[in-house]
Amino acid sequence: MPVPRELTGDYAGDTASRVRAQQWINALWADKDALIDRLRTEMAGRTSAADGSSP
Repeated sequence: MPVPRELTGDYAGDTASRVRAQQWINALWADKDALIDRLRTEMAGRTSAADGSSP
């Protein structure tokens, strides 16, 4: 995944650059977690429908 140009500053020496980078990474993790939760929910529904049980 490409890193946005505005995040290529001095991570070690510039607090503002570090905070922006950390916020971007945290957002990626949050999006990933939401995707996993959605996929688990969808798969649970498919499994339940296939075996005739309730979700």
